[in-house]
Formats: sequence, structure tokens, C-alpha cells
Amino acid sequence: MITLVIGREKTPSDWDTSKPFPSRLSVKVSLNGGPYRLLDKPNADQMYFGKPGSVPPTVSREQCRITVEDTKEIFLENISKSGSPIFINGVPAMSHMLRSTDEVALGKDHFRLDVYGVVKEVCKSLVYDTSQIKKIYEDYENENLRTQIRNGRFNAMQRLSMVFTIGSGALVAVFSMMGKEGPNIVLFRNICMILAGVFLLATAIISIVKAGSDPLKQKERKARFEESYRCPNPMCNKSLGAKSYKSLIMDGECPFCKCHLEEVDGSTPVL
Repeated sequence: MITLVIGREKTPSDWDTSKPFPSRLSVKVSLNGGPYRLLDKPNADQMYFGKPGSVPPTVSREQCRITVEDTKEIFLENISKSGSPIFINGVPAMSHMLRSTDEVALGKDHFRLDVYGVVKEVCKSLVYDTSQIKKIYEDYENENLRTQIRNGRFNAMQRLSMVFTIGSGALVAVFSMMGKEGPNIVLFRNICMILAGVFLLATAIISIVKAGSDPLKQKERKARFEESYRCPNPMCNKSLGAKSYKSLIMDGECPFCKCHLEEVDGSTPVL
């Protein structure tokens, strides 16, 4: 979740009216402890939009708070201490869950605010930590590796059962050719045939079960992975399933929204 505090840029004219200084739109980024920072601004948490003088003085320095949820929902609330109003589709409002078609205006002069444009620009200007999607990718790869190991062991057991069956059959045939059909030989032959049958039956049952369950489990595992392995930019949030984590880090950006991605360590400044 990302929170933006939007208002009029603080200028010298706020405390000395003899020094007029036209204001721009100020956007303060509050990331709720999240591992993000502004691109190329490691110690900053503020951005500015528009030309000097584009924002009228009727807009408060802290006019509204915009909360961007991971679900792309955008919630707006008026936080002006001076009572400066906010208009949603021409109607005064203190808070509102925005739709893409809503028109937002700030202050008595109805300064028009392109909320979605500002949010998209801010989200693109952040550096997103990839630690979470790295874990998701590694867990998925490790689970695939464990599945391959289990399948390899099962295939080895199948081969072992075949070797045992062929070997026991060969021993029985040898003893029969040697004319040794005593009680012990008959018992040994019967035991070998029973064990061989048990081995074959067990491997056949396991093969049938695996043939029915493994593809379904693999499909479900892949679906869960693609649902979780997504761009951390809340305004994008598209699945990165077709992109390996190594390629993602080498590119340093989301293939869809082009937001900046990197692994954050202790030396990387974050907000």
C-alpha cells in the first residue's frame, strides 16, 4: 500500500507575502515502512508536478491523502486543516473511493487534479524491492526440483522392481534346468514370484495414481505461482510468470509498466 499526501508546494510566500513565489503541485510519498525509494532520490520522499504558478493559493499545503491499495483501488480523503474543500464530480466530499471516470478538483478555485495520472507517475518513479517475488520464484523452483527428485526415485524403484523380477525369474529357470526341484527350491521360487508380483503391482498402482494426480498438482502449483509472482507496482500488478527472476533482475524493470526493480540490501537507502 502506498499513500500520497497532495497539496500546494510550500514556498517563501507562505511566511513572507512580500516574496511571491508561484507554487506547483506537491506530492509527498508515504510508503508505510515498505522497502521503496524514489528513483535517483534516495533521501527524498517528495515529488512536484506542473509549472510554477499552476496551483492556486486556495489549495492547502496538505490538501488530500490518496491511498493506493495493492488491488489498484484508490481512496481519497480531505485532510486540509484550513477547511479547503475537495470536489468529486462537482460535489463536495470529505472521502471517496475513486473510479477511473471521477473528476477531482481541489480548493475553492476548483483546481483540477488528475489523480490516476499522478498515481501512475509516482508509482513508476519508485524503486521496488524484489525480495518477496524472489522468495516466491525460488519456492516455486525448489518445489519443481523436489518433484523431479521424487519422480527420479520412483523411476529408480520401477527399474529395481524390473531387475528383481527378471533376476528371480532367471534364478528359477536356472534351478529348473539343473533339475533341482526340491522343497526348498520350490519355496524359493514361489517367494520370488510373489515378491515380484507385489513389486509390479505396487509400481503399477503408484503409476496410475501419479498419472492422475501429478499433472493436476503441477497445474495448481503453476496457477498459484503465476497468481503470486506479480509486479510489485500496485498500478501494474501483472503476472511475471513468463519472466525468470534472474532475467528480471538483469533487466532491472518490469516488462509491462517499466517500473524499476532491484534487490534491496542493508546499504540501499529506502523510505
